[in-house]
Amino acid sequence: MYDGFKNPKYAPNPLLVNMVMAGKLGVKSGEGFYDYSESKKAGESSKNVC
Repeated sequence: MYDGFKNPKYAPNPLLVNMVMAGKLGVKSGEGFYDYSESKKAGESSKNVC
């Protein structure tokens, strides 16, 4: 939206821009704002089993 309107209100947050530039894309890359390591995934999947 920022490219279209050129309004700073729609500019992306600098922290988010830095994380994307570093390749920290969340679940897709295994790192980001949260820890997406395999050990965490294995622990959570066992909790969801009924």
